Amino acid sequence: MKNLESRGGANRTCEGMLLNPTVRRELDEECTIGGHRIAFKTINLNQDWRQIHRDLLTIIQESPLAESGSRQEIFSASK
Repeated sequence: MKNLESRGGANRTCEGMLLNPTVRRELDEECTIGGHRIAFKTINLNQDWRQIHRDLLTIIQESPLAESGSRQEIFSASK
């Protein structure tokens, strides 16, 4: 994120997400590090693929990126 920030423009306020499989418990946290909002989330991979798909779409819809202009690019890539 610091490398993107150095490019300037919209990259100065980039945001990110770390998405990992659920191991012992679900995780859905956000924090700000160095001025960049970062989300930490887990997804249960021990379920039917259709539910995994729905969960991933929900994560995308609720992500910080969904609030920005990048939302359309994310949904286009998921089709």
